Amino acid sequence: MPTFANKAIHYFTELKTPNRLPSSVQILNPYANVDVQSAVKEFYKKFYNDDKKRIYILGINPGRFGGGLTGISFTDPVALKKYCGIDNQLRNKEELSSKFVYEVINHFGGVNKFFSKFFLSAVYPLALIKDGKNYNYYDDKKLLSFLKLHLIQSL
Repeated sequence: MPTFANKAIHYFTELKTPNRLPSSVQILNPYANVDVQSAVKEFYKKFYNDDKKRIYILGINPGRFGGGLTGISFTDPVALKKYCGIDNQLRNKEELSSKFVYEVINHFGGVNKFFSKFFLSAVYPLALIKDGKNYNYYDDKKLLSFLKLHLIQSL
């Protein structure tokens, strides 16, 4: 029987970007990066290599300096190394939401305790960018209609 880790790794590393989007919106698919694939595999094997049920906590879509960079929701490269103990070759950049989430995780009792009970992800797991800034799938009706099927499938 596949573990939670194996299911997550398979899901994230197989994610494809939509064929077409409104021209002003870009998608960052961190899972296409070999360094991200390695970090994602290590993260999920370390914290989710079991078949426990967990409570899902879903964000909107990842930011370009957090999950859009690391492939792990609410986790920037700094938190990935500092709190999760996973060395990475990704940009040494912090993201505000990641700092907040890891503060909560630490108050909960640390990464091992937190990830044994919760799974962090996003309704849409790929980062959206417009004009060089984070963008949300619901900010534009046209974008939402383009992504609707992907949103449903990702959930």
